[in-house]
Amino acid sequence: MERKTVTEINEQGFRIPSEKLHILVDDISSSTSPNDIVVLSGSLPRECPSGFYANLIHKLNKLRVRCVLDADGEALRLGAQKGPYLIKSNLNELAILAGSSISSHSEIKKVCMHLIQEGIAMVVVSLGSRGAILARGDAAFIASPIKVDVKSTVGAGDSMVAGIIKNIDSSPEEALRAGVAAATASITQAGTRVCTKALYDYYYPLVEITRL
Repeated sequence: MERKTVTEINEQGFRIPSEKLHILVDDISSSTSPNDIVVLSGSLPRECPSGFYANLIHKLNKLRVRCVLDADGEALRLGAQKGPYLIKSNLNELAILAGSSISSHSEIKKVCMHLIQEGIAMVVVSLGSRGAILARGDAAFIASPIKVDVKSTVGAGDSMVAGIIKNIDSSPEEALRAGVAAATASITQAGTRVCTKALYDYYYPLVEITRL
């Protein structure tokens, strides 16, 4: 009998010596230019300080590089304090920043607006089967989910970030539409396969955006 389940196995990863982390920060800083986009995502390696992303954001902000933070736990909390250009989170991760549980659209919007007031230009919240919310400036928008046959959620978050970055300088509605189209395309792929250009182009016009 086909169970239609996905088993995801995440290894702890290698230990990276502190001197190598310093070299990495220097290499990233020296190879970026103003208005470049650097994506900081995923869990940190063993023994890597939880403030690593925060330190990198602090350095890159001085170089006018736009940082995208997609992390969890202390790495997210500390990184958010340094004012990345964009934060992409799910509901649980947003609750870490809020300091309390949240569920309603109005609560989500309130937290997003607070983060924007703290210096973050754009906040994206993935709601899974409930769609996604994007806030920028004084406005927030929600994308309704597209009904598809979900084959795997692996890589969906990364695909959403990629879609948003593709339209990061467009209107917030178009950035959100691109992110949801890419994520939708990704979840229709089995295993570790992710969004394709053809699927992205198919789902892009089907994404419905409403202002909150």
